[in-house]
Amino acid sequence: MPMLANLLQPLFLMGLMSNLSALYLVGTKSRKGLLEYKKLLIIFLISDLIYTVLQDIFSPIFAVHEDLFIGYLSGEIQNKIFLSIYCGCVSMSFAIFALHFVYRAAAISRYVEHGNEQTRTSAFSKAHFSIRLTWTRLGLGIAGLFCEFVVWSCIAHFGLSYEPSYAISAEKFFKINGLAFPLNPYESIYIFKGYRDDGTIYTEKLLTILAMMFIVALSIPFALLYLPCSFYLLSPFLNSKHIHTPLRLLTILYSLYPILDPLAIIFMISDYRREVFKIFRWLTFKMEPSRVMTSTSMTSRPGETHAANLTPINNDRCE
Repeated sequence: MPMLANLLQPLFLMGLMSNLSALYLVGTKSRKGLLEYKKLLIIFLISDLIYTVLQDIFSPIFAVHEDLFIGYLSGEIQNKIFLSIYCGCVSMSFAIFALHFVYRAAAISRYVEHGNEQTRTSAFSKAHFSIRLTWTRLGLGIAGLFCEFVVWSCIAHFGLSYEPSYAISAEKFFKINGLAFPLNPYESIYIFKGYRDDGTIYTEKLLTILAMMFIVALSIPFALLYLPCSFYLLSPFLNSKHIHTPLRLLTILYSLYPILDPLAIIFMISDYRREVFKIFRWLTFKMEPSRVMTSTSMTSRPGETHAANLTPINNDRCE
């Protein structure tokens, strides 16, 4: 546990550096072809920064012990309110994440309309509308589930009697997931496949990059946020006596998310990736002269002449 606790502050600093670096690259090194997608990246990175700061300020400790879900607090009223605020902010990340994909579909459609001056096909329009509807429904369902959990924690703090319909909400949550997740990959593939034959080569490459970023952007929060959080919240209902989790494991996983998410944006888009490599080469070049001077001063001595530095004279030319 002390080792995990010592990791929180370095993870916070790494999260700040990662998000600020990505914001700088998106704001200054984006090509004109990104259009609306640049705004989307800025909004998403700002939300990551807010999440990073809240994670460092609150960072409560959660654990699962057999059939109990435990939250460790260091104070009374103030920290319990902070815990409720923290859970509410984390809960809203589900809705923000869902709306992120809705806005991403809108950004792609605006690029298709205004960037290349081409009209969308009917298949693209139908799939685009379906993605908006599905992700909005999914976001509202998840936000409702966790907002109910936040309301329950606030009311429980003041000692009022409240029985949340947690099992019913969890059932709705899994129903929405079961309907939405198989449908959205199909719709995404349908969009890219339907528009690939009508767009330019540049548009095809851009849509391919966006599709890859879609997968990466989904896998990072899914592995670091949604799977662990779902396990922690639903494991007490399993009534198992063999489930035990480290105290700060969930806090560490939540702290890793704002670090890895901007890195995916930086290294998936070629403009930002080239700029990072350029900065790295510049730093390497700046360090090379000092290394050369150090090695020269170590090998050279006053009054010593190296034979390798002497240029041989061609006597035939002198004649």
